[in-house]
Amino acid sequence: MQEIGAPVPAIQEENLRFDEVMQSRARALYRFVTPGVLDDKTVLSFDKIDEALGDACRMFVPPDAVVEVQATRARMKGMIEAWKGRDPATFHTVEGLFELRRDLYRIWKSYPENTEQYESASDVFRNVSEAIFEIVPPLCRHMLGGITQATEQLGEIEAALERNPDANVDAALRELKHTLWTSIDVRFKDDAARLGRYLDAAHAMRLREYLVARAIKDITSWKTALLDHFLGPKDGPWRRPKAFRT
Repeated sequence: MQEIGAPVPAIQEENLRFDEVMQSRARALYRFVTPGVLDDKTVLSFDKIDEALGDACRMFVPPDAVVEVQATRARMKGMIEAWKGRDPATFHTVEGLFELRRDLYRIWKSYPENTEQYESASDVFRNVSEAIFEIVPPLCRHMLGGITQATEQLGEIEAALERNPDANVDAALRELKHTLWTSIDVRFKDDAARLGRYLDAAHAMRLREYLVARAIKDITSWKTALLDHFLGPKDGPWRRPKAFRT
């Protein structure tokens, strides 16, 4: 018998696959953040997190969903309590708290949408996320917010190109680049190869192929640098598009 409050794997399998892709793309950006910003090893207090969790757990629950919601809240609370018991030097730092946030996100998204369990897990995740953003230093908060925004923007571009490979996503790409250089690292503004390395790490295959095709048609120094990155070594992380293989 399935545990009350546990996710429904069959229903959520597709959503989890999508979320895993998004989380992987977010992790890919960490390596491009301005060096040292996320290396702060200060041990941070869980007081605000405990307060946010308590607030979420006191929200109204429909009488016919009390058992399921309580089990869901207990599952997320258990995750937080276990995290508090881990090595503070690793798990109570900026990076550690964002790993906690990521795991809570996965619990939330493991429940079927439009259920009391999903909504309850969402309340906990959102409250705790707000608390974490209050705890971390301002510069970290800015960059980690940028990681979230850029990941969502890249996901929208990839989805648009999946629906229509001939779609024009130049405006969305400009917004993505603006987020990258203003929130992650200013070198994204002029370093085309840096953008290329990010797209490689994020496995953004559709946008990569789109950029190659556009660059072939309209060569500029920036696009030439992008082509040098994407079409350079044959043993690189990507195979050349069929039209450009030699």
